[in-house]
Amino acid sequence: MFASGDVRYAVVENIVVILDLRANEYVMLDAQSSKIWQQLLANGASSKDHEIFARECTDRGYLRFDPPATSAYPRRLRTRHVPLVLYALYALRDATRALAQRGFALSYRRYASLEKPRSPQIPGARRLAKVERAFRFAENFFEHPSAPNDCLSRSLALYQLLIYAGFSPEHRIGVRLHPFRAHAWVVCSGHPIGDSPGNVQQYAAIAVL
Repeated sequence: MFASGDVRYAVVENIVVILDLRANEYVMLDAQSSKIWQQLLANGASSKDHEIFARECTDRGYLRFDPPATSAYPRRLRTRHVPLVLYALYALRDATRALAQRGFALSYRRYASLEKPRSPQIPGARRLAKVERAFRFAENFFEHPSAPNDCLSRSLALYQLLIYAGFSPEHRIGVRLHPFRAHAWVVCSGHPIGDSPGNVQQYAAIAVL
């Protein structure tokens, strides 16, 4: 079996945590269900209990019997030159509007389709610092409607800005269990950008672009 295209999941402390993009919610399975979930994905249903659990997951849209379709058409950012601060403002507005109008699932697919540079710049500290400064400066002129819980829109905007600036970043969504909390951030060359290493290391990645 396969995880649905609208589902991301991670095993955190032997517990399966599911991110349902369509419902914009997290589901945490119990220990037994977590074991069955992993067995289904590895080997398929091998008992009646497995079949019942698999049917429940397919009915909820978490699992499917065939591989989910992948995006065949990457979205390329416009290459015309715009100052980093202005593009950061555009990216912030674009991410906020997309999440409000299209919802989590469609917006996430849209950002997943962004084409990264084929020959990305070597992420030198000076160049990355320039991009980060531009982003932070732009935030002074943008009001996040969901602040302070705005890590998703902020990180998607920063992810887009870094691609525009010629880098090949990763966008990550992670979770922790005790207490349960989710967070979104951006990584470039293994280092968090616009976030602290001490903060992001608390979270296990559940979705990566």
